[in-house]
Amino acid sequence: MTNKIKHNRKCGDGTGCIFWRKAHQMIKHKLTFIGMKIILVSEDKQKDELVQAAIKILKDKPSSNPKHPELFKYKIAKKRCRFVYKINCCSENYYVKKYVNRDAIRVIQDLFRTQRAIRSMFTCWHLKHNKIPTYEQLFALIDISKIFNRPSVVVSKECKGKTIKHLLKEDISEDRKSEIIEMLINLYVKMLKVNVYHCDPNLSNFILENGVLKLIDIDDVRVLPYISYRLLKKNLMKFNKILFLVCSREKNGNIDFNNADREYILQEVIRRYDPNIPVSKLLKYLDRKTRIPLFEVKKLVKSNDVDLSKKN
Repeated sequence: MTNKIKHNRKCGDGTGCIFWRKAHQMIKHKLTFIGMKIILVSEDKQKDELVQAAIKILKDKPSSNPKHPELFKYKIAKKRCRFVYKINCCSENYYVKKYVNRDAIRVIQDLFRTQRAIRSMFTCWHLKHNKIPTYEQLFALIDISKIFNRPSVVVSKECKGKTIKHLLKEDISEDRKSEIIEMLINLYVKMLKVNVYHCDPNLSNFILENGVLKLIDIDDVRVLPYISYRLLKKNLMKFNKILFLVCSREKNGNIDFNNADREYILQEVIRRYDPNIPVSKLLKYLDRKTRIPLFEVKKLVKSNDVDLSKKN
């Protein structure tokens, strides 16, 4: 029999259950707006102008029209649509993300669980509780006047920084690149140690703001009781695939990121997360499972996520 690797299945420091009970005791306000019954979920009191602007977006029918003045980007998937609006209120910029279900199974599931916007706020609070830097979500709105397919929105502050993907495209020094890679490794290891599983560890989901690397777009973040060795390999395979796509010149042009950087990131993530894992053996396994030929890169990077930030 081959010796199996004993993976550490830690469930945290015991404060997770207490935190989730406190999270459910958040402030809820029932609002009425032109015949709509709305629930506002927040920790603190919010600005009336910002709440009115979010209610207006909640009321409007979602549209992927690129001529919409406030539409920033959108993603139309099989089960759920996400629309991100950028608004200005009281001389500050905010992002309003709207969730609309398309699949009948998701509609039925939401009848027996909290809406997607509230679950996103719970995830954001859990990350802050474990001292993982992320953007600040202010409040969520849910339209309860509908029985089925209730739309919901979550409002967050603007992050004034640059993603790692954009930073690597700039003309930066080797010391600066090493510093960015080190921050990425530390944040990724910290997420794994507190049982935070990222289903889409894209470099565009990590933003550097005021010298602090933050996690953005947490819709694909899952908080688990523990991360098994099987899930760890699955997550690292996704991460390896993304890093390999970044290395490919065919997709990203002249980007300051090579194959040696990719191997160093994976090696340090594995070693710092659990020193008992054989690094070289796992790296060979990841490369064997996730190496992508250059002629298949274009097929794998197709996405329905449309960014309208550079529209005319």
